[in-house]
Parts: sequence; structure tokens; C-alpha cells
Amino acid sequence: MGILLELDLTRGVLETPPASPVAAFRARHLPTLRELVGALRKGARDDGVVGVVAHIGGRRLSLAQVQELREAVADFRTSGKAAVAWTESFGGTGQGTVPYYLATAFDEIWLQPSGDLAITGVSVQAVFVRGALDKAGVIPQFGKRREYKTAADTFTEREMTAPAREMASRLAESAYEQIVEGIAVRRRLDTARVRELVDGAPLPAQVGLDAGLVDRLGYRSDVYDELEKELQYDDRLLAERYIRRGPRTLDEVRKSSRGRRSRWWRLSA
Repeated sequence: MGILLELDLTRGVLETPPASPVAAFRARHLPTLRELVGALRKGARDDGVVGVVAHIGGRRLSLAQVQELREAVADFRTSGKAAVAWTESFGGTGQGTVPYYLATAFDEIWLQPSGDLAITGVSVQAVFVRGALDKAGVIPQFGKRREYKTAADTFTEREMTAPAREMASRLAESAYEQIVEGIAVRRRLDTARVRELVDGAPLPAQVGLDAGLVDRLGYRSDVYDELEKELQYDDRLLAERYIRRGPRTLDEVRKSSRGRRSRWWRLSA
């Protein structure tokens, strides 16, 4: 008996609390990265917490945010408690590599049967507004100390310079190598096999299951039915609510989460 922590990452995660009152009001339902990390680390030591389930997808998280969450999940797993991730699809048509990298930090990964694994690698994007400035009659003037100092390129260039392209390529390669290594370790696969699967992506759910990239195929209801059967928890609590309110007993949890279930269903619909 106990509490099942929920991480709903589909809504996005704030790096820091908003500075302005208006922005804070608009983001009042969003967790901060610090809150999620704190909830996982606190939950690992709390005997009242029996496990964590994360809904991955929706708004993209940065690689830095994912790395911090992975470390927090690894810390939570040392407690021996269940850690499960589920999603409808990893990226759909693309950009599923980083979300999947996060999912591999958990002990078990569920994927919807109709979903895909769009683990197609890492890409780098750059924005240039020089053309728009030219049309507006604006002449940008910046000093540039070195060719690899590319902050001003957004305003002074129409495309990537050779040094900027070299720098971006090396950063992407480094991130890709780190992700491949992390996936290989957690899924017990050779790095060469992971690269082969990435080259063949996007992959249908069944192919991902057969390749060992995911553990179970099922829908949201299947995930929670299985967790309820295995963990026999009394209540579910969003991680940010857990860390903000810090209830210490199951009676307090029931009071604090009363009415929350209906809101969770709307969020997850």
C-alpha cells in the first residue's frame, strides 16, 4: 500500500519559475525541473511511495533537462521501487530520440501498439533573420572576435558559416554518441545495434518490441491496470504536488488529492 508518483511530462517542464506574475499565473500548473528532480529523490527515501510512472511525449524537453531527469530517475531506482515510462509514440514522424533516451532511464517502457519509435538521431537547427532585416532596411552591426563566436550570425548571416557548421556538427555528434551509449547500456544492446536501429527508424511498435527497445505494448489503461495489480497503491499523486505539499500520511494524501483524479483524466485525454 502507498503512493504512486506521476510525472506528466507531456505539458512541458519549466527550467525556472517565471519571473513575472502574469507568466507565473499562466504556468501555474507546470512543474519546474527542480521540483521533478526533488520529488524523485525525496520519493526514493519515502516509505510511503511505492513507485513512479512517467507519461513521456508532448512538448519537447532539452537534452540538458533530460540528462538531469535521467540522473534523478537512476537515483530513484536505487531504492528498488518500480519506475515505469509510457507514451503514445516516440516522436511520430521524427524527433523521438531524446524522449526515448529519457524513457530508457526507467525500468520498464510501455508503447501504444499503434505508436512508432522515431529515434532518427540528433539534428541541429539555426535561425537566421538577415534576409528579413534587409527587407526592413536594417543594417546589423556586430563585432566578432573569433570565427567560432556565432551568436551574432543570427543577425549577420543568411546561412551557416563553415566554422559554425563545423561546431554544430561536432556538438551533434557528441550528443548522439552519448545518447547511443546511454540507450545501449540501459537496454543491454551493443552500440552498433543501436546505431543500426536508429538508421532504420522510424520503427513500428512491434518492431521496437522485438528489437528490445520497449518492454510492453499497451494503452494508458493497460499501464495503470498492471501497476495497480503489481503495486496495490492507494493513491496517485503528481510529482510536483508531492514535493510542494509534502504530505506525510496516506490520509493527508487522500485529502490533498481529492478532486485531482478528474483533472488528471482531462490532462491525459
